[in-house]
Amino acid sequence: MEPTQRDFDRIPGENLRVPRAEFIAVWTLAERIDPRDWYAIGVRKTCRWIACARVPNPLDGGMALAPAPISGSAGAMAHEEAIQAEAQKADHFLALEAQGLNGPPGYVKAIATTLEWVWRGSGRPPLDIHAAEAG
Repeated sequence: MEPTQRDFDRIPGENLRVPRAEFIAVWTLAERIDPRDWYAIGVRKTCRWIACARVPNPLDGGMALAPAPISGSAGAMAHEEAIQAEAQKADHFLALEAQGLNGPPGYVKAIATTLEWVWRGSGRPPLDIHAAEAG
């Protein structure tokens, strides 16, 4: 799914703790990376959810709000309490991975890294947008 200007215009400003243009660059790059790359999938799903993007609904072929990347909660817009809860769940699952409980390679790390950056406003972007611009 290639995000459009309409998608960008719908991003709730209160969901971002990073510059909007930087978030858009990360989201756009994540959408262009190999669709089988689990790290990119995690970034994509997190950006779509934070942006309150509408995505294809496999159940009825229509469109629906992007589900939360960890909990899978669907149909509810990302907002402060939900984003904070999702970030805590991502941290929890990342800790479980460190103890040997493995999921798809890089998926949980991508979600945790993206939420740390976009929601907590710390760390670096989950993808190197500057290298992508140069390349």
